[in-house]
Amino acid sequence: MNMESEQWKGEDIDYHNRIAEIYDSSAMMRELAPYRKYVAQEWMRVLREHKAKSVLDFGCGTGILTVQIATAGFNVIGLDHSAGMLEVLSRRLEHLNLTSNCHLQVGDGEALPFEDESFDGVVCTGVLHHIPNIDKVLEELVRIIRKNGLLFIIEPNNEGDIFRRIGQIIKRTVGLLLRFWLKKGNLYQHKDTGRQISGVKTLKKLQQIGLQCNITYLAHPPMIYRFLPITMAYAMVASIGKLGGAIAISRDFFIIIGSKK
Repeated sequence: MNMESEQWKGEDIDYHNRIAEIYDSSAMMRELAPYRKYVAQEWMRVLREHKAKSVLDFGCGTGILTVQIATAGFNVIGLDHSAGMLEVLSRRLEHLNLTSNCHLQVGDGEALPFEDESFDGVVCTGVLHHIPNIDKVLEELVRIIRKNGLLFIIEPNNEGDIFRRIGQIIKRTVGLLLRFWLKKGNLYQHKDTGRQISGVKTLKKLQQIGLQCNITYLAHPPMIYRFLPITMAYAMVASIGKLGGAIAISRDFFIIIGSKK
């Protein structure tokens, strides 16, 4: 299993190194942009309320969220196992003059290169579904959070009853048909393509290892957001996305906010 895990990670690193330069301009990233804006604003509001100073953006990639956190005045470290993605982010930070309060590090989520209780907050945005050993990574994330510190997670969700699963199949089919019709290629070709994880299982694991957590959900209509202006798409996520997430059949993403006691 360890060899399989290492192979998985190696393939993921190679894949993200190869696509780093085109990652931000992909149709998929345009579609996810309003979700990133939504969670960034919500999470930074909570970080300010808790007077957080140091933040880890775990699995930061090319740093869309990292930049927002740094611009808001937090001291942030962006960590990713893809040096190619970090190179893109490094150039972005230089351009925006954010290098004084934002630092980058290559690292493995199963063995984070930080001391215990190093951060006031950790954000994890669409990272866990790329990871073979999720439980180990969650344990590491909790380890490096200070007492009363915060953990923020958003991931594609796989839980639900038969009606939700039918809804997922319908939405995926619509998305594939639209992609074919518009001749849009799918950027993701790694083995975690389309992988989803359980919000409830993730919540229970975090509670077992010392976090007090709550979970909410967002709905995701396929393909729509990539064709809308970001302000309009954001408004839809903040309204329709939240409303749809309250319905079991539409719980496409889960959001967990946890506090270490």
